[in-house]
Amino acid sequence: MQAESSTPAPREEGLPEYIIAALRRVGLSRRKYQETACLNALNLLRDGENAEINLPPGTGKTLIGQMIACMWIQERSPTNDKVLCILPSSVLREQHHWYCVWWAGESGLVRPLEITSQWIRSRMVWHQGQAEERDFWFALPTAFCNAVESGHIPFNALRRISLVLIDEYDAFSVGLLRAGGYGLRLSAPSERLFRILECEKRRYLLISATPARHRAEP
Repeated sequence: MQAESSTPAPREEGLPEYIIAALRRVGLSRRKYQETACLNALNLLRDGENAEINLPPGTGKTLIGQMIACMWIQERSPTNDKVLCILPSSVLREQHHWYCVWWAGESGLVRPLEITSQWIRSRMVWHQGQAEERDFWFALPTAFCNAVESGHIPFNALRRISLVLIDEYDAFSVGLLRAGGYGLRLSAPSERLFRILECEKRRYLLISATPARHRAEP
């Protein structure tokens, strides 16, 4: 009779326990394709590439993107890296922010920040302190640029954005995506945003129900 090997069987890679616990706390159940999309995209980002997720409406793209962001932030907590989520409308910005607060923020996985025109105008908030403290930002392109250019987001916080999540990216008319994240060209209202983001090397996660229209650079 052959003796059993003492070497443990390799574990299948899956979502970390802190993600599963946060989902369980609010009664969310993950689906296998959501887990697969999350881990595949995250591995591309870890390898220094950009990633793209295309799924039909109602399949949980928001949750997938936020799980990736939470894992990215947790893995880079010693350097206080930040994730910037760019959205095409204030309705989506608000929805994404409060969804993140509900399932991830209250579990302590991330510290969300909603960057709005009102946040910029308010004199009751120590904006630079908030920007330094929070690690998952939600904004429209114009509001984000205004916050940077007015000094509400200091350079030290800006340079720690290592991942940019663009939700419904087809609304920004993606035209060209170079390997490495440079030259990501959008419509005119978003060119200002990427002039600011070009100051550091960053990864990009594109999410939409519409397949990409970008092309390889000659």
